[in-house]
Order: sequence, then structure tokens, then C-alpha cells
Amino acid sequence: MVKEAWKLKIPVKIVLADSDVLSVEQPPPLYFMLPRVSYLYTLVPQCLARLDRYLGAGPHTPWLEFRHLPLRWSVPVGVLFDLLARPDDLPWMLTIRFSGYPLAAMPPCMPETSLKAAFLNSLKEATFILRGTAGRVMEMAAGSQTELWSAVTRADAAAYAEAAASLQLSPGSWRGRPPSLPVRILACEAGGVPGSWRGVFYSSRPVAISRGGDETEGEGEDSAGPSGLSLGQALDGILREADLCERPGPEEADCSPVPSPRPYTATVCGLTPAPETSLATLYSSCAAGDGFLYVAVHLA
Repeated sequence: MVKEAWKLKIPVKIVLADSDVLSVEQPPPLYFMLPRVSYLYTLVPQCLARLDRYLGAGPHTPWLEFRHLPLRWSVPVGVLFDLLARPDDLPWMLTIRFSGYPLAAMPPCMPETSLKAAFLNSLKEATFILRGTAGRVMEMAAGSQTELWSAVTRADAAAYAEAAASLQLSPGSWRGRPPSLPVRILACEAGGVPGSWRGVFYSSRPVAISRGGDETEGEGEDSAGPSGLSLGQALDGILREADLCERPGPEEADCSPVPSPRPYTATVCGLTPAPETSLATLYSSCAAGDGFLYVAVHLA
């Protein structure tokens, strides 16, 4: 199942922004099949090589946008698509720009070395949530870290599994804490692309998948089977904590002590799982290369 998820790709159409075209000839659009688990930055070298002759003198600072929203380099491609686009937005048409970088809207442009470092930091966070320590990632040889990153950018599930075998990316109880999963939620209003990233709710956190755990020291022990915690239960709790709830009318205020989350749809790896789907099952099938399960949520 994991290998199948890593095979999923999104057809992408890249057009150069008119303001960056400094030649008489108009550049043709570029087409790619981009793995869902990969990152948009992997397109930059190919785009620059094929568009360089249409640009003016450098330096060129690349960034991509979708319907005027700058796209963040550190979010996997599939998550960005699930959050911002619709299934019929294929091929996914993005605009690439090499000037006017939107520093106010998102962090500075990340060269691949910085993006790799951010990926590894995310992986450390995920392994700590899963096993109670990030030591196995920190102890990886530089060559092994590079192999892991390269496997993600190529969407090579077999190479990733081999490189990540020592990391034990499965939930365990540690120091009396229940087994937990690293989950990231990105949520926005349904029906359109937000005007800025301020319109996107973001949560990165551990989600306990059982109520108890054995008292242990050091690295976590394997949990006893998958938990019954469902995707819907996890999302309902996170959205309540974020106060993304329905507001009762005056006549209902005293009758509903626990507010209900706003109606929403959740997308994981391009699919809309049933709310009762086991979170542990989703994680084992759809976790990203950085060890997190990403869920795109559209609020009604």
C-alpha cells in the first residue's frame, strides 16, 4: 500500500510569468508528472534550464504561485494540491516567477540544501513523537541522510524503506506516554484559494492513538496493535481546540456543552477517507517521507 501511495503523481503545467519574459519570443509551457510525496523545488533546475534564455540577467530567485497564492517549498506537492486545488484542476497550472519574491508571504527562498535540512528536522520531530527520541536520525551518516532525501525527491519507495529501516517509524509507548502519531493538518475555507497563508490553519502535533502506555525508559516499545482512534475523532478534537466550531444560536447555547466542529471534508493522498477510518491505518499507508501524516481539510 505504501509503495502504491508513492507511485501517485500529479500532472503539472508551468508557465513563466509575463513580467519575467524579456524576450520577443514567448516561452512555451512546461509539463511535468510530479510525485505527490516530492517537493516543488525539484522542478526548479529543469525550469531554469529551459526558461533561462527568456529571462534577463540574474540573479534569479524562483518561486511558484497558484491563483496568486505563493506556494511553500516545504509542503509536499500532493498536500498543496489537495488543499488548494480541485480534482478537475488538471493539469495543475502553476506560474513560475524569478523576480519579486514575496518575503512578506512566506520564508525566503530555500536552496535544496536548506530544504533538505528542513526535511530532516521534520523527520527528527516525527521520530521523537513516534519513539521518544530523535537520536536515530541524528546518528545517520551524511551519506545515508542524502540517500533518504534523494529517495523522497525521486519517490522511490524501495530506496526510502531501505534508507529509513533503522529509524523505526512506527508508534510506540515511551515513559508512560501512550503511542502517538505525528499529524499535520492544513485547513482552509472550502470553495476557493485563500488570499494568503494567513487564511490557512496549520497544526503540527502528536495525536495519541490509545489511552495507555507501559512505563518505559529510553526508546519506545512497539504498541500492541493498531488503535481504534479514527480520523474523524482526531480531526474533531483538533478543530475544537482551534475553536473552529459551529456557533450555536441563543436558544441552543445552554444545550450544547461540547461545541461541534464546523462541517468539513478531509483529504489524504488525494482520497477522502471515511471519518471512521483508523488513523493508524492511514498513517501506515499514507505517511509522507518526513514521517508526518498530512491531512488537507476544507471547512464548510
